[in-house]
Amino acid sequence: SRLVEMRRTQEKIHFIRTAITSARLCTEAANYEAALQTIEQALNIYPEEISLVRFYQKTSERRDLARRTGFIRETCAAASRLMQGGNIASARDLLQKALQQYPDEEVFQNLYPHLAARRE
Repeated sequence: SRLVEMRRTQEKIHFIRTAITSARLCTEAANYEAALQTIEQALNIYPEEISLVRFYQKTSERRDLARRTGFIRETCAAASRLMQGGNIASARDLLQKALQQYPDEEVFQNLYPHLAARRE
């Protein structure tokens, strides 16, 4: 009985380590969805495992940050192209929508007033 319990504990530890290692490799490749899916599967088996919960939370935060950073980069590039093409109104509209999505984003907060003051 004690031996069976020790074996179960070792299997649990091995399973959790394997899941976290696999998920970590996914996060290193910026494949956050695959990492989260791996951890979700492990959490379905061991929902009380704090290391899995913490890894899931941190990975979710990293995914959200990567999405935000990508959105900022893409929006600024698009606004720059629009401005270079003389389409100030479209650039202004784009930044206004970006500010609605991320009202606390300093890049958008700093850029929008300059565009709002410009004329076509």
